Amino acid sequence: MELEEYVAFFFATIHEGREVPDCVDATNYCRSIKTLHKADAKSWLVKYIHNNPTHEFTAIFVHLLKRWAFLAAESFPKCAKNMSDDELDFSVAVKQVQIICLNEQWKPLYSTITFPPSTGLDEEQFLYFFLWLSNGLFFLWSRSMADDERRAIQIPDEDLVAKYSLPVVYYVAGWTLQRTSLALLVGENDRFKYQSFANNHKLTTQSAKDASLPCDLVELRQKKCLFFLTSNTSILSNSSNQFTSTTLQSA
Repeated sequence: MELEEYVAFFFATIHEGREVPDCVDATNYCRSIKTLHKADAKSWLVKYIHNNPTHEFTAIFVHLLKRWAFLAAESFPKCAKNMSDDELDFSVAVKQVQIICLNEQWKPLYSTITFPPSTGLDEEQFLYFFLWLSNGLFFLWSRSMADDERRAIQIPDEDLVAKYSLPVVYYVAGWTLQRTSLALLVGENDRFKYQSFANNHKLTTQSAKDASLPCDLVELRQKKCLFFLTSNTSILSNSSNQFTSTTLQSA
């Protein structure tokens, strides 16, 4: 896809409320224009740029794409050990290019735009809207560049916890569930769902022993009134990462 076509796709996505393939975050960002201050004026400007692809507006965003591609090629190392520093340098350079385009190319165009009656943007709002547009374009472009590098997350079915680590993992899981039941940082009106989740997934000491769960450490440290977990909630039935993720998401 040519850069001009990519810019046209970006503005069409915003103007028509299109869905960005395989990128919910980019879709939501583009659709958030409806929530911005003076959304009508900003939507009108997006439509104007979309309907006038040969206007200088389009050239500004094509220039941004070219600069980002150049900066990426120059910044990112062939050796992964340098990635952190170079990634920071790249982020700084991206912002610098954005500010230069804002002041040298976008700002002078304010006087060339005649907004419809009863709507419009003052110069400051016009400048801020460029930042929103350029951030959205970078958001979409950066994810397009990373398509080949993103991998689907796979949670293993087998138990990955070593035998002698089971009591510790079970203890940590019980501590997590007990803290969930307290919901100390949650408003009183919302605590019920946390407490309900915790109470539905805990066992008595005897029940945990009858189920042959590795509860010795929990029993040893009962000063904290920790919970004995049901077998289907316990990490024993899956990986530790899966349990932690499930507990936090459900809570």
